[in-house]
Amino acid sequence: MARYNEILVGRFNRMLQKHFGMKGEPPAPQLASEISPNLNMADWWSRDILALHGFIPFGNILTVAAVAAQDSAVQLRNPANSGIVAVIDKLVLRAGVAATTITLGINASAANLTTLAPTVRSLDGRQSNTGSSCILSGQNNVFGGGLPTAFADPEALLAGQDYDFILNEHQSLPLLPGDALVARSDQVNVTLAVTLLWRERVLEENELKL
Repeated sequence: MARYNEILVGRFNRMLQKHFGMKGEPPAPQLASEISPNLNMADWWSRDILALHGFIPFGNILTVAAVAAQDSAVQLRNPANSGIVAVIDKLVLRAGVAATTITLGINASAANLTTLAPTVRSLDGRQSNTGSSCILSGQNNVFGGGLPTAFADPEALLAGQDYDFILNEHQSLPLLPGDALVARSDQVNVTLAVTLLWRERVLEENELKL
């Protein structure tokens, strides 16, 4: 029989069970109807706790070599049928030529670029999985005229300088099914290296349409 104010998102109960080593029925099957003591779950987002929230962490790097008269691009794509949301927590850009600017954008994408990065497995050894749902790829001469719907165009980089785009948790970038993050050199004949840390979790039914 359903409870009043019953909680139907199972990962929160699972997080409590795993974190406190509890057995038996879900420890928090419903919201309290009266004032009660509570734990602020929003504060439990350190790396070692993310797995208990249903997140699987990943990381990878891809370098696209310079080619004369061609731009360089790197893409992280979340396939349309993945059923997961990816959250990009770290995005570091490096160009091989001074005064290079990198355009960033999140766009609908149904295809990978030509060079695929190796498949990566979870950075958390407690989790067993077959690899990331997201696909990291790179290519030269991708967009020609430019990247649509760009959201950032960082200042010119020094040669070999790291540009850390995400500085705190409020700047993390969600990547939904069917979308891709793309970094593209605005100049040609530039080596582009992109380092990423991201986490993935299954989309809840009530998140599919907000």
